[in-house]
Amino acid sequence: MSPKKSGFNLLAWITPGAALVVAATLVTLMLRRWGARREAQPVAASGASGSAIGATADELARLEAAVKAEDEQ
Repeated sequence: MSPKKSGFNLLAWITPGAALVVAATLVTLMLRRWGARREAQPVAASGASGSAIGATADELARLEAAVKAEDEQ
């Protein structure tokens, strides 16, 4: 009960594979863009971003000092 492999019926053979390739390509592109955006965002920024997480300037300074000390070890 498969369609003939000629003429208009050829679309029944090509369409599922083409749709799978297009969907995989779109998912790959979306994941790459999502990953690039996450990498571009700073983890701990000073100024207005610090207040958005509820940290004071003193707390951010202590956190940065602790991270630098950890990196030096």
